[in-house]
Amino acid sequence: MIAKFLVIFYRFWHGRLGLKGAGFLLRITAPFLKGLQSFQLKLDEGHFVTIDWRDVSASYWLNSVLQDKFEEQALLIAITQFSFENCSIWDCGANCGLLSYNLAKMLPNSHIAFFEPNPKMFSIAKDGNAVFENVTGYQIALSDSLGSVNMIVPYGGSTTATLEANKTKRTGYSISVECQTGDNFIEKHGGPFPDIIKIDTEGHEASVIRGLKRIITRKKPIIFFEHISLTDPEIMDIIPDEYDIYSVLNANGSLERGFKRNLGHNSALIPKDFKLSKTSLTEII
Repeated sequence: MIAKFLVIFYRFWHGRLGLKGAGFLLRITAPFLKGLQSFQLKLDEGHFVTIDWRDVSASYWLNSVLQDKFEEQALLIAITQFSFENCSIWDCGANCGLLSYNLAKMLPNSHIAFFEPNPKMFSIAKDGNAVFENVTGYQIALSDSLGSVNMIVPYGGSTTATLEANKTKRTGYSISVECQTGDNFIEKHGGPFPDIIKIDTEGHEASVIRGLKRIITRKKPIIFFEHISLTDPEIMDIIPDEYDIYSVLNANGSLERGFKRNLGHNSALIPKDFKLSKTSLTEII
């Protein structure tokens, strides 16, 4: 009962009044209240996702229910502008599943595959997307090699788990996760080949792209990737010869030609021969 009351208070304090502090109250009480460690949150579609208020992912899902602005709204806008009927989208580094969830609602005729190796985040993402027949989850990490590797999961911050602990300087507990290349995944599971790929893997983005060589050659998908943990030389090195790089503007999800770190935290790789439609997007480009 106490756990339910605290969440109701958060809904009122944060959701209705727009004030701060209720999230902190939930986080400091969660270690002592089992009800907050496995809270059943009802989503708009009528199903439930189990969230743990000891981890920041809980507030992401509840804020989504409260219709807060999605943290990756700009990226969502950019992806949907390139979508089409029955397109195939890969969500690499799906985290707690919110991007796939939003894509599934906005693009009901798309085919979405999400990849998340962290078992805690995979479970939440799977539950959150359970009602969407067009969404399939895989508990693996995409990379440029096969096998098991160690992932570092920050305490209370499962959403920022990484295979690149040295690069990102993150600390936490270690788990073993399975890696596959995107090319190997297609060979193992079959199609459809992805038309759009989103990569947010906390510093491992370059490795994911290197594992897509045959997919890039055959399908030339549009690739969105987070560049926060990548250096400029790393980014220039992963641009395929037949692609151009664009910056995704945090302000509105539009694209601007070239890599400009100050405009946003995501970039897009688009084939040079891709014919852009006459939309507001192309006017900005």
